[in-house]
Amino acid sequence: MRFHEYKHVDRVSVEAVTWSRESYGLFDYESQHVSRRNLKASSSAKIIRIKNDIRLVTDMYNERNVCENSKTLALLKHQDGVFSVTKHEKKSDRTRSNASENFWLVVKNIKKDNVNQEYQLRENDVIKLGRVKFRVRELHVGEEMDGYQNDTNNDEMSELGSEDTGSIEDDMPKQHLIKQLPENQEITCRVCLNSENTEANPLISPCGCSGSVKHIHLDCLKHWIKSKSHIKSFGLCISYTWKNLECELCHRRLPEIFIHKDERIDLIDLPKPQSSYVILETLAKEQQVSKTFYVVMATENDLIRLGRGHDCDVKINDISASRFHAFIKLSYGRFFLGDNGSKFGTLALIKNDFVIRPYSNISIQIGRTVITFTLINKSPQLLHNNEYVWIVRIEFNLTLGVLVSHVLMEVM
Repeated sequence: MRFHEYKHVDRVSVEAVTWSRESYGLFDYESQHVSRRNLKASSSAKIIRIKNDIRLVTDMYNERNVCENSKTLALLKHQDGVFSVTKHEKKSDRTRSNASENFWLVVKNIKKDNVNQEYQLRENDVIKLGRVKFRVRELHVGEEMDGYQNDTNNDEMSELGSEDTGSIEDDMPKQHLIKQLPENQEITCRVCLNSENTEANPLISPCGCSGSVKHIHLDCLKHWIKSKSHIKSFGLCISYTWKNLECELCHRRLPEIFIHKDERIDLIDLPKPQSSYVILETLAKEQQVSKTFYVVMATENDLIRLGRGHDCDVKINDISASRFHAFIKLSYGRFFLGDNGSKFGTLALIKNDFVIRPYSNISIQIGRTVITFTLINKSPQLLHNNEYVWIVRIEFNLTLGVLVSHVLMEVM
């Protein structure tokens, strides 16, 4: 028998579903008024939307002939046999495009080997329930879970996240550098009127005020912030809300983090349970100044319910959230996010380009379009004869104690 040369033929299935309505970047997962498009790609392509239709643009000629009212959603790249998805490059984009829309991972569609999976959370993840966004501020596994760690190194989905959170709508100033004050300058705190300035309790100027009200002790500011909070407790959750987290004089928003001699100091000190817990913070839009933190205790395999219903642990006062929208659970020292069949979906922000892997489905929501990427990996195909595929199966014969190989020929 003469052996032939083989090659692998890889393609990507691009299944797109577009909701017919424009509604603040929402997608109705229960609606029947959608347009569906199934496409295949074997090379790099630009994914565009024209009204409710999704198309793949694979060359410059087709790109020049794309109508002006199209919108580029993403770039599908094929390099060294690997397919990846990234945001479009607006400088080289000839079509009309608004500000680049975020990629959101559709939690309910996460699959591996055709088995549904939940999304493993990590700190600084941004999740979206309807129109409401949360940042995972802190994840803590208590002593009762010794031996387990909330590790994401072996999780394929962990590569989708990043420490960078600057692209989210929250415009809260994140850091404020505490500068060394002149020793010969008489400075007093505008609250306690004391001029003492120590390493543990420095005098700072966190806002735009000047003159005698410019400086305040860090501890005095923390105490003032704490006195302005509205605290609610229900079930396993305690919420802390500030309606106006800003200076009462100059109305400048206060930073959350202070940097003093390379050390981080959090302005908001939240009481934390001794057991396992998760802390979520709301991400405010530009016109909003309110801020809410949810401190939720977690026990092994018990669900933390998020939604609009009265029996939820984290209550969401927004019509786009379902009554029982999503849940978070602690399992083997790791926190997982799952969807409960919500109308507008449970999403996790994708901050990095991602690779399409075999045997895994990735569904992303871009505005009112949901795109599912699946890698199609065919069996080795003969270069000299496209009609047949040779398959070699190796078995171990227990009776004879030898390896036996079978060469099969199948018709394509």
